Amino acid sequence: MAVKPPEGEPLINSFSDELRRLRKRAGLSQATLAERAGLSTEAISLLERGRRTPRPTTLRLLALALELADDDRAALFGALPGRLPPQHELPRYGDLLVGRSAEIQHTVEVLTAGPGRLVTLTGPGGVGKSRVAVAAAGAAAEKFAAGVRWIHVMSQDSSEQLRAAMATALGIEAADLSAEALAGSLPDTELLLVIDGAEPFLQTVGAICESLLGRGTGLRIIVTSRERLHIANEQALVIAPLDCSRPEDDGPATGPDDSPASRLFLARAPFSRQPAPSGPQALSPADAAAVAKICHRVDGIPLAIELAAARTALLTVGELAVALDKSLRYLYSPHADDEVALRDVMVADSFPGLSRAERTLLVRLSVFSNVFTQQSVAAVCGSGPAAPDAVDVLSLLVSKSLVLRGADVDGAATFRLLRVVREYAADRLDSDPVAPEVRRRHAHYFRDLSRRAASHLVGPEKHTWAAVLDVESDNIRRAFEWCHRHDPDSALAMVGSLWRWWHLRGHYEQGRASATAALRSAPRAPAQLRAPALTTAGLLALLQCNYETAQTQIQRGLDLYSSVQDRAGVRWSLALLGSVALQRGEYTVAGQLHEQALVLANRAQDQHAVGVQLNALAQVAWLRGNWAQAEDRAHRSLEIMSGLDDQQGIVWALMNLGVTARYRDDLAGSMVFLTHSLDRSRRIHYREGVAWALNQLGVASRLQGSLAAAQAQQISSLKEHDLLGNRWRMASVHDELAAVALAADDPEGATAELARAEQLRREIGAPLPAAEQAARDQTLAQARAQLGSTFPALTLAGRARSRH
Repeated sequence: MAVKPPEGEPLINSFSDELRRLRKRAGLSQATLAERAGLSTEAISLLERGRRTPRPTTLRLLALALELADDDRAALFGALPGRLPPQHELPRYGDLLVGRSAEIQHTVEVLTAGPGRLVTLTGPGGVGKSRVAVAAAGAAAEKFAAGVRWIHVMSQDSSEQLRAAMATALGIEAADLSAEALAGSLPDTELLLVIDGAEPFLQTVGAICESLLGRGTGLRIIVTSRERLHIANEQALVIAPLDCSRPEDDGPATGPDDSPASRLFLARAPFSRQPAPSGPQALSPADAAAVAKICHRVDGIPLAIELAAARTALLTVGELAVALDKSLRYLYSPHADDEVALRDVMVADSFPGLSRAERTLLVRLSVFSNVFTQQSVAAVCGSGPAAPDAVDVLSLLVSKSLVLRGADVDGAATFRLLRVVREYAADRLDSDPVAPEVRRRHAHYFRDLSRRAASHLVGPEKHTWAAVLDVESDNIRRAFEWCHRHDPDSALAMVGSLWRWWHLRGHYEQGRASATAALRSAPRAPAQLRAPALTTAGLLALLQCNYETAQTQIQRGLDLYSSVQDRAGVRWSLALLGSVALQRGEYTVAGQLHEQALVLANRAQDQHAVGVQLNALAQVAWLRGNWAQAEDRAHRSLEIMSGLDDQQGIVWALMNLGVTARYRDDLAGSMVFLTHSLDRSRRIHYREGVAWALNQLGVASRLQGSLAAAQAQQISSLKEHDLLGNRWRMASVHDELAAVALAADDPEGATAELARAEQLRREIGAPLPAAEQAARDQTLAQARAQLGSTFPALTLAGRARSRH
């Protein structure tokens, strides 16, 4: 390849003239050629003015975009001045390879310690296959007496030139360059051959490798390619994206992330390579969380991570995380030093080589937000529920690393598109004449999936189906958005199907916003659709302590349920109105409403509903100080829920028994019940159960004298309740933190916590639970006694801090 001349001087060659000639002959403008080739218009201009030397990948993109015949292709490739013979030494990289030690070690072991003679490193573009191959070859070099030879396939113009390069690399002088002739002339030496980027001439590479390895010599081969060679004795190793911890979008930053993806980002980011005046500076927790989010947004693809890291010369990591959250377009456009953009490496250069069926399916797969299954692909992208052609084409895209295999969910294999591939395909979806139909199928498929899940979200299959919805959460959100715009009744139906999942997973804000939007878009929908949505909106408002809104919406739902004689809906609404009354401190009303719901559940012989109401009545009882009644109802609920294998119901029964045991001075028994409740909550990812159990365990820990454990448990509970938006329980946690502070001889801290609890109750208009009154009064009295005249000022200071 030609060497660039000094800055400002044009390249002395005919490549620029040849490119211009071919472009004009094709009737293309520079902009049109740039769009077809996936390059910038500026890059085409620089090439035609002789101010830039094209890379091998760029040549291939230009040839594909110009649709060149073999003669014209050879003329374009041959127009580069001073083309040197292929270099067969391993390329040298100036930076450290991060996070690939296991893949390197595995490759070396296969080639040197086992019978394997061919390792094919597969994976998507930009994932680092070449880097792993070079690193493995370097590590194994001393095992090969004849050394290591390297061939870059993409720099070869044709199969004939590739065979010639192979012969040179292997030290073969032969007029016949067929695969059989090369194999027949192969010296019997210990040699390692690295064939990099085999996909342009995959069949040729496969035929040569098969013939060479059939000789039984000391030759070993590493091949990098997006797909396997599919020849005998090939051992394939998938080079996956770098591991990157997925950040909690709604959670606080927890500190630096040591994942391989984040380490690569920091190793390449300009700001982290600049020495600070006072020595190395650690990332702040917020910046560390932003780095983790960036790495996740680019799917852990090393090339994308490096491009993103380079952008921190202009942006902070926080600004970059926000930009990439919306789109990866900031990484797609070629910058000053990027002749080929990220899309070219990952998908654009291989897209034209796909069959029409493969291109069509890849574009339609972009309708999925995250994962998909064979069943969903057939239903959404094929011609119907039984469309084997779509599934067959999907397998081809998987083999070419354009679709990645994910984890199995409920016995079904899942697949996904990397975000770069999905956005590239999505840009082409609108030109597909059936795009509106594909989007409709997608929305209705996930509407129906939500409906199927709803019937299983009670009882032993609840958590299996909740896990399915977890995996499909982004698809469900996209389906709801489509239904909200185009099919409002279906949007209401989705709300009625998803409320249990939203509750279990703590998606209160998402669920409430969805229910509100669906109700507004379908004001005249049938009562059977509006009633569940109203009640769901009320439930989620209750869980966020918006009692007036909750009361109004649940009552409207009750009226609609009554109008259509939906007894299960009436029972549910009555129970929720009881929960509103409970948090408002109206225990008599709460008890009456839950008793009515219990009667209806017994009449319907609905054991699950009976267990739910017994749990609710047990909570009413202990909040009122009736320990015997609370224990009796909790035991009855535990028996029913255990028989149904309803883990969520078991969590609440154990919780009620644990709290009741504590109030009856059985701390050991309380700890057992509450620990089991916490363990089950965590196992089923039930955030409300986790938050409650931590709070109640913290109380028991304090009473046992374990102040450090009590404080840690209450702080964890506070974080969970804060994320859920449950200020009613946050106030009780602050009261407990006050008791812990007082026990640790910190009356000022205790006073501040008491003030925060008081402020929260003032904001939501809810009183202190009766059962907790005595403990809070004791904490308050002791803090006042220890602080004397300074007590009022500290109380005001605590209120002020609670508002920030």
